[in-house]
Amino acid sequence: MPERGSPNLARRRRLAVELRRLREHAGLTADEATRRLSWPSSSKLSRLELGKTGVKLADLQHLLDLYHVSAARRAELMDLGKESRTSGAAQGAGSRLPEEHVALLETQADAESIWLWAPQVVPGLFQTENYARVLLQAWVARFALPSGEVDRRLVARRLQRDVLTRDPPPRLSAVLDESVLVRRVGEAAVMREQLEQLAAISALPHVDMRILPLNSDHMETAGAFVYLKFHRIHAVPLHDLVSYDHLTGMEEVDAENDVNQYSVIFRSLTESALGPEESRALIMAVVNEAWKLSDAANTKRQRAAGLPSRQAAVNRR
Repeated sequence: MPERGSPNLARRRRLAVELRRLREHAGLTADEATRRLSWPSSSKLSRLELGKTGVKLADLQHLLDLYHVSAARRAELMDLGKESRTSGAAQGAGSRLPEEHVALLETQADAESIWLWAPQVVPGLFQTENYARVLLQAWVARFALPSGEVDRRLVARRLQRDVLTRDPPPRLSAVLDESVLVRRVGEAAVMREQLEQLAAISALPHVDMRILPLNSDHMETAGAFVYLKFHRIHAVPLHDLVSYDHLTGMEEVDAENDVNQYSVIFRSLTESALGPEESRALIMAVVNEAWKLSDAANTKRQRAAGLPSRQAAVNRR
């Protein structure tokens, strides 16, 4: 299988899960394993098993000795340990990106399939440079952050989009609320460019993109999330993972029962959404109807029809 970059944090997470499984299979508690290794406290092992820190290869050797891991299995895990210490593209930009963005980028780079639910704006994975810049500039202005923050976050968007063209690509399933297509982000030209790109992406063979109509009976209130499924690397599995944004950062959900709820929600959204061909047709219809005219021409048309301009509506809020 072709190499999919060097997702340090994703492989670290995978190795961490396997180390905990091996310890439990050996019938050892964290305290017992720590004593046998003559480590000063169990906090070191705890951080390794949570993927909070990388494991030194010498420590990994000692752990595999303690857990009586077979020679063949040991070789696979040592390879995984070496890969977890390499740096991929996201790590190379790490000094310019928040840690949680690096984690998401590298985890997505390791995903076999990605599910996206977007009820408000186009997901970062599909955003054009202009659409992303408008969103980021508004966010930076709102919270009086350094202007350079926009460029740093745009780096993350560019790296994120690389997932679309990697070899082999992940299987991508996305459900976008119809409101995303008509919610103005920047000038009409920005929206046209963005929706045309959405339509092009939706035609890719590994992408299933669907629109949830505004008149749908689906009463889903879940915020945007990304659901990730993983293949095995060196025979080590990794459980499904959910990531979502909140106002001050990003959060991950990895508890099996909680992740399953997101799976149920996404499958329900997919069933309620339009099919891929209908969705692509709707996207292009919105391009031609809502974003066809220039802003000036659109305002003129609204006035002729006796409709309030967008700015007038905003001013009344």
